[in-house]
Amino acid sequence: MPQALSHNEMTPYHSLPVKNTLSFLADKEPFALLETTRCDPKNFLSYIFCKPAGKIEINNYSDLPLFFNQIDSFLKTGYYLAGFFSYEAGNSFNVGAPFMAPAGRINATPTIPLARFYLFRKPLIFDHQSGLFSGGSLPEESGFPENYTLNKPLLNVGFTEYKKNVGRIKELITAGDTYQVNYTLKCKFNFSGSSFGLYQDLRERQTVAYSAFIKDHDFSLLSFSPELFFRKFGQKIIVRPMKGTISRGKDACRDRQQIQLLEQSPKERSENVMIVDLMRSDLGRVSEVGTVRTNSLFDIEEYETLFQMTSTISGILKENLSFGGLFEAIFPSGSVTGAPKIRTMEIIRELEKEERGVYTGAVGVFFPNRDAVFNVAIRTLLITGKEGEMGIGGGITFDSNSRREYEECKLKALFFVDNYPP
Repeated sequence: MPQALSHNEMTPYHSLPVKNTLSFLADKEPFALLETTRCDPKNFLSYIFCKPAGKIEINNYSDLPLFFNQIDSFLKTGYYLAGFFSYEAGNSFNVGAPFMAPAGRINATPTIPLARFYLFRKPLIFDHQSGLFSGGSLPEESGFPENYTLNKPLLNVGFTEYKKNVGRIKELITAGDTYQVNYTLKCKFNFSGSSFGLYQDLRERQTVAYSAFIKDHDFSLLSFSPELFFRKFGQKIIVRPMKGTISRGKDACRDRQQIQLLEQSPKERSENVMIVDLMRSDLGRVSEVGTVRTNSLFDIEEYETLFQMTSTISGILKENLSFGGLFEAIFPSGSVTGAPKIRTMEIIRELEKEERGVYTGAVGVFFPNRDAVFNVAIRTLLITGKEGEMGIGGGITFDSNSRREYEECKLKALFFVDNYPP
């Protein structure tokens, strides 16, 4: 019978003492908490960063090469750099100039830059296998603000407009412009109170390998991503694109039926392998010849509200490759663009009403030894002032059904939207 990798079947581990952690961080913004609530043998550490020595950020595409030079310089002096890249930072890669936004398009939140990273000397590290901290310890829980209110999130695109744009994508597929477009929309909501309380609640509903809580005076970023963008350790790199989604069943028997449907779906398998091919090509640009491998195809992972199809690709990076060179080759992840990447990103800018911002960008950390780990910033909330948003989306191919794709978008937001009254 088909089976999925479930949270309970993963390596047994200790949970981060989240109340103590949030109490510790309550008066220390800006901070970055990079947490896993879903361990595996290569991902069993959570990182608590606070009291930064400074920060670096960019707001202009032309500054990106200098930005990566700054990253390299700070790594050489022993800093950890934790933060994010917005999706739109990818517009400056592989093209002569940034794409022009069509008339009427809404820019991402003005206060959120294309990229921002905080400089830290030493994190607190929690080992989920041993249950022990290194680099220090947490004091006893002293409390933190937990109360918050938000209205029921609303989609910024209705079904009629969504269906029209799916039709346009199919026209472009027929014309040979693209094979698949990751078309996205946003849930918008009003928010007041404590983002600490919201993070505490949502991490219980969405156990994932690559969550993050980054807070500064001008925003709160809460990411509950199940998807690894890349993990670099030494010269080896692993990427794990996620493509293919189906809802959970009402019981174990129906779960097995859903897994089988996902495993055997020609559409979902086709979407997944398209992105695998794209990401193999991206990695091939910066890897030693003959080292790019597809380690696994069509793995099914179990989450609280859905099953996801994931594949794993690895390579050995070329000697002396800079992080700027790596991001130029692979950012943003092909799983959130479609294929071919550059033309499809142009189509995304034509069809989507708003810039994505941090959503579908990447959140993570550069280590002083030049290792790095970043998620794909899906299932990610951004709160600025009293307004919040969370992006959702999915891959559109010629065989896509508009209604099913729209419902799949709502399914991906279920962990967030299903618990709030209208």
